[in-house]
Amino acid sequence: MLMVKVIYFILLMIVSLKLSATDVNMYHFNRDDDAIRFERLLKNTRCIVCQNQNLFESNALLAEDLRNKIYHLIKNKWSDQSITNYLVTRYGEFILLKPTFNQKTFFLWVFPLLAPIVAFALIFLWLKRYAY
Repeated sequence: MLMVKVIYFILLMIVSLKLSATDVNMYHFNRDDDAIRFERLLKNTRCIVCQNQNLFESNALLAEDLRNKIYHLIKNKWSDQSITNYLVTRYGEFILLKPTFNQKTFFLWVFPLLAPIVAFALIFLWLKRYAY
């Protein structure tokens, strides 16, 4: 009886893994360029409900809705920039895995460059003051 439950559990896990996998190949395009654009847009767009996952990898229901929306926008011949602008207008800059460089994101882009310089300067000043 225990063996039957173990086998049933293993089969259930295999089926659930197969059902939860995102199949991007279910989206059919007439041109290969559109399929490449679709995949690129999915990989550069963040899932809103997931922790730092893109739409290509996410299994969330909202990610599925966004994949469908992007698919239909591509089928309606929207440009990549228009699709990106639509998503940013609707969800904000957070939806982009690589946010654009502007006044709002200036500190986000500059901080990784300035932080080590400021840290080394502070350590140098501290050592200079207390070394003698």
